[in-house]
This record gives sequence, C-alpha cells and structure tokens, in this order.
Amino acid sequence: MAEFCIPADGIQAIGCEGHDEKIMTFVSFCLECYKARHRMTGRETAELFRRHGVEKYLCEEYDVLHSFGERQVLDYIERFIEVRKGAST
Repeated sequence: MAEFCIPADGIQAIGCEGHDEKIMTFVSFCLECYKARHRMTGRETAELFRRHGVEKYLCEEYDVLHSFGERQVLDYIERFIEVRKGAST
C-alpha cells in the first residue's frame, strides 16, 4: 500500500493506494491549504480528511480538481465534507 506522510503536528499518513507522487503531492497541498484556512493542526486535518473520505475523493477526482485554483478546490472539499456529515447523521 502506498502511503504519503505529511509532517505537520506529528506524522500523518494519507493513503492514496496505487496513485503516483503527483497525486499524493496534490492531496498534501490540499490538506495544508485546508489546515491553514481553518486554523487546524495537521493531525486534526488529516483525521477529518480520513473520517470523511476526502483523501480518496481527491485521489479519484485528481484529473479534474488539480486544474482548479486553491480557493475553488477548498470550496469543493468543504462542500464534500458537509455532504458527508449530512449523510452520516
């Protein structure tokens, strides 16, 4: 299994099994941007992404999402998390 380690507030592993380095770099970029926007720790952000399947979504939708700007990608991530939160209640 391919894992990507993000050194933020400790090391967090975001799995993008079977994906190459450019996709893992994109997931890391998204995590860091989301962390900064929401003033969260790396650990909190990685756990949130894992809990709601954000890393899988980013890996699967890389071809489309990587061409968007930072703000637009973060808006998509926020909407994705909100939908997932609604589905789990």
